Amino acid sequence: MNTAPQLLSHARYKECVEQCDKLLEINPTNQKAWLLKIRASTLQSCSLHPDIYEHELCEPPNTSLAPLSAGGNVRPGTSLRVSSQSGRTGIAPNQSAHAATDRSRLQTGYIRPMTAVSARSATSSGKPQTSAGMRPGTTSFMQQNAEGQLINVDGIDFKRLAQKPALSRAVFEYVFNSLGNTSKALELALAASSVANNKDWWWKLQISKCCLRLGDWREAKKQLENSLSDQEMLLSRLYLAKVYLQMDQPQKALKCYTVTEHLHPKSAAPLLAKARVCEELMDYEAASNIYKSILESDSSNIEAISALAASCFHNHQPEMAERHYRRLLHINGTETCEIWNNIGLCAFYSQQYDSALPCFERALELSKTDTDTADVWFNIAHVGISVGDFELARLALKLALAFNAKHGEAWNNLGILDILEDRNKVMARSHFRTCVESCPGVSEASYNLAKMDFLAGDVESAYRNAVAAKSRPSNARAVRLLDQISDMLL
Repeated sequence: MNTAPQLLSHARYKECVEQCDKLLEINPTNQKAWLLKIRASTLQSCSLHPDIYEHELCEPPNTSLAPLSAGGNVRPGTSLRVSSQSGRTGIAPNQSAHAATDRSRLQTGYIRPMTAVSARSATSSGKPQTSAGMRPGTTSFMQQNAEGQLINVDGIDFKRLAQKPALSRAVFEYVFNSLGNTSKALELALAASSVANNKDWWWKLQISKCCLRLGDWREAKKQLENSLSDQEMLLSRLYLAKVYLQMDQPQKALKCYTVTEHLHPKSAAPLLAKARVCEELMDYEAASNIYKSILESDSSNIEAISALAASCFHNHQPEMAERHYRRLLHINGTETCEIWNNIGLCAFYSQQYDSALPCFERALELSKTDTDTADVWFNIAHVGISVGDFELARLALKLALAFNAKHGEAWNNLGILDILEDRNKVMARSHFRTCVESCPGVSEASYNLAKMDFLAGDVESAYRNAVAAKSRPSNARAVRLLDQISDMLL
């Protein structure tokens, strides 16, 4: 029996489940083995707090506790729904601000918890259909059904289960995180909290998590404040800030993170969360300063290094960005397509062409998806265009489109090559139109079409395409072209 706890502590969850199965074959009522199996299965399927940094600005259910909707005009920095950059400082890390002929796709190489793919939907109540009802402490409760689920939640007596604190916590985590059955998890949490006379901070935290997933944000805030009154905990503070973010109150969330930072100075979690909110508010200078302060106390923090690397790249400091990305290689110990792709981009913008292409080749070797492969080939084409090797650029762009036919930037750059090489302009126009149809967000293709129409004397078509290109505020050339066309029409 001592082997299973050791396997669990060493994060060898699959082996722990197998060991528990052997113990349950000998004694099906062994609750210690059953508890370890539930715990290992939960940790194996997902993290215990997969959505602590996630917040979706969606409308809550139509209940009396739902917050009122915000007005259309809000001050900058007070709402995450506002995408305006007025009043913000720093340069936005948005690679789309460059022209299609001199921009490349930069990937951070680090998947944050808020962007990681979760095994469940954040709003799913997930009611899996299982076999006959089971009760805690019985043989049927410990049997796994044909669907691979350890528990039939519809057959559990939660009042009876709540009398066993350790088992009830393990069952809650499995039902909430692995099965995603929020309603049943909330029922168990309420029963267990009632057994504890509403004095257990942990169960109040779990009730708030259920309310968050169900959209009852005010009740979640109430439960978290009660939990903090019983016991000061870092996790409760982080979830309280998340409630403010769900309610679109980022300034209150930032104040909550600041208080948490002072109460828990040894933890980097509130600083990381605070930096993420600053990035969403487009205050990139403040976010960079926070990441730097994190590295002062924890020089191996992966997210802080990755964020600073991306910030340096977009602030025209490719040498510093390359140093950060190479440090990620040493800290992680694993090579990824994203990191080598970013190192290649940094080397290219540092005019180290001899080292840029080998980095992209290594990224191609490590690529696991067609989308990543297409992006790397697009970057190689970008190198070819910049050094004047148009044959390499054309071949790389065709390979990018072979992996991703809807790669709008590749279609646009093919049209650019047709113009630079004095080829058929009809083919260039066709490539630009394909880019507009496959990727409407690439405003450079609309600008290129407007420019060709303007030079050909088709003012009406040029005006229409220039208006489409002007939809992106950063496209200043489209604005100037539109002014020229307006002057001609007047």
